[in-house]
Amino acid sequence: MQTGSSRIAQRMAAWYPPVAMMTMIFMASSLPFKTKMPHIGGGDKLLHGFAYAVLAVLCCRALFTRNLSAYVMLGGFVIAAVYGMTDEFHQTLVPLRSGDAYDVLADVVGSSQGAVLWYVYQYFRRRRKGEPRERPM
Repeated sequence: MQTGSSRIAQRMAAWYPPVAMMTMIFMASSLPFKTKMPHIGGGDKLLHGFAYAVLAVLCCRALFTRNLSAYVMLGGFVIAAVYGMTDEFHQTLVPLRSGDAYDVLADVVGSSQGAVLWYVYQYFRRRRKGEPRERPM
């Protein structure tokens, strides 16, 4: 049986990966220039989408306790998407950078895909183990 303090420590430790990802995104956004990216279809929008999909997965993982709930998926999506919006605003304050509505769109789409991917993975993982899939909302 876990004590209350060890449970709190575990819950806090679950937030280290999303906070680390947010820190990396913030640091990259603080550079006073845009780095040259190799040209791939979609340009930097794919990178935005991927980064925020990873952030959403990490946030869902941090929010998850025992029962799989769509609220966890929604919470992970909202945290990542709002962070993407605030990060684009932050870029408007950095010299030689600007915020871009299409970057915000890529961040939001990536966040939604990451959250849904996390939820579907957890759903089928629990189904395979015979655990309850979801608690009622």
